[in-house]
Amino acid sequence: MLGQVSRRDFVKIGLAILGPIVVAGCQGQSAMPPAAAAKPSSAAAPTVAPAAQPAQGVSAGPSNLPTVTIWAGLIALTRASGSDAKKMGDVRRTIEADAKVSPYGIIPPPGNAGQEKLNLMLGSSAEQLDIFQGDWGQYQQAIVPINDLLDKYGPNVKKSAKPNWWARMTDTQGKIWGLPRLVPELHTHPTWLRTDWLAKANLPQPSTFDELETTITEFRKIDPNAVVLTSGLNDFRYATVGGFTTLGYTNWLDPNDNLLKPPELQPDFKDWVAKMADWYKKGWLHPQSFATHNDQDIARQGHVGVFQGWYSRVTILFQEILSAVPGMDFAFNEKGIKGPKGFLETFSLGGSTAIMITKKAKNPEACMQYWDWTCAKVENYTTEVYGIKGTDWDWADDQHFWVKRLNLDGSKGGYYAGELVGVNGPLVETAMAPDDPLLKKHYQYIIDEIEGSKVDYTTLPGKQPLDYSVPYDQTAIKKQVPGLADLSRLIDEETTKFITGVRSLSEWDAFLGQLKSAGLNDWMKAYTAQYLAFKNAPTPTKTP
Repeated sequence: MLGQVSRRDFVKIGLAILGPIVVAGCQGQSAMPPAAAAKPSSAAAPTVAPAAQPAQGVSAGPSNLPTVTIWAGLIALTRASGSDAKKMGDVRRTIEADAKVSPYGIIPPPGNAGQEKLNLMLGSSAEQLDIFQGDWGQYQQAIVPINDLLDKYGPNVKKSAKPNWWARMTDTQGKIWGLPRLVPELHTHPTWLRTDWLAKANLPQPSTFDELETTITEFRKIDPNAVVLTSGLNDFRYATVGGFTTLGYTNWLDPNDNLLKPPELQPDFKDWVAKMADWYKKGWLHPQSFATHNDQDIARQGHVGVFQGWYSRVTILFQEILSAVPGMDFAFNEKGIKGPKGFLETFSLGGSTAIMITKKAKNPEACMQYWDWTCAKVENYTTEVYGIKGTDWDWADDQHFWVKRLNLDGSKGGYYAGELVGVNGPLVETAMAPDDPLLKKHYQYIIDEIEGSKVDYTTLPGKQPLDYSVPYDQTAIKKQVPGLADLSRLIDEETTKFITGVRSLSEWDAFLGQLKSAGLNDWMKAYTAQYLAFKNAPTPTKTP
């Protein structure tokens, strides 16, 4: 049994069921190279139930139902050790009665042991595993394409994803390798401003870069120590580069040689570096912005007037500390802020992480059937996440979106931790949310700005990466570019030096020469080949 759960713990439990935008995305992703796949979430204890077998003390479901085993890393479990056996049995039978599938969850061991266990299970003939998540490009030898399964058994799954989401799951032959775990592009780096200081200075949200600089100047009159904070260099680039380069923070195709190149090689990228170096010299940027730091601790000091970084720092972490600084809260201009070359923000890359069906699955049709049941209505997904309606949860609103948890202490027949979730990510994650004030700002942002049904990236205030929909094969690229990690590290380290004044901007051309020596030509060839192959691939005759 769990002890009494505090309100803060409830918020943490609510965060545990958030989809990839939070779990994988408390930091931004790099455009050079494109983001690697998010690793499966891991818990702090091994599973209490072997694969495809009922947990000890739990009676099996109807013998005629197909069994589906799930690597329970699609969400962060609300209790590391997993569910109580009795409660797990009750939840499973509730699902069986409607889904006509009997699901079993396998809890990953913590850390690297989880990945090792997953690899062993994928290669084992003795242990059953049907559903798991990862970068589909790295697992093609262990998974099956799902085109036919979608057509025959997944009508609700097909309706739940947008065409560009499926594109990120599709190879150049038209084979779909999994369900999208992340959207291809993310509106995750708006410029947040402190609202009480805006009111005190009698200023509206800025809409231009000049107005933003004027606002920062006025903030420093209110508090001489007022600063701009970012969650890291990469997040800062996504939040601001677009205002100073024609294309934004994106890989780009150079028309002079038809090669794909990293953002830093754009002719106007240096203009952004010069402006940010000016900000740093003036003392506007928090001195720890590009070093390891805790955004929440810095914000708690009360001097952050502007935040330009990963959105959930504000929608989650800052919400927890508002009481520490009376009056402090943050908002952004929903119409965006424009610099000399357009919107400051560039949409960040979502990645190619997929929810997949293994080749060793005895009944792949049942896997798709379970996914389809999950996507059919919000109550189904909520049951997988929270347990039994009326006992473990109920609706807190008439629209059936906000969820009130009823069994946080596990006193009603035991505790359910969420091992039976078979689908997560954009297909279902905006269907419901925990009813807690500290999470509403966060969920509202996801619905309105990232992956809600009405979100249209063609009208959002940011620039679209050129290759956002390209599912790069990172395994192949790492083989073709042996110094890939060193090249990325060189870019980050030297860019930081230019911004912080450690290195003079007069050396920018020399820096670009360093990149060539570090393997840039191999990088350009590898990425260009995959980009052009994807863009020139024939359009599949049948798509979801």
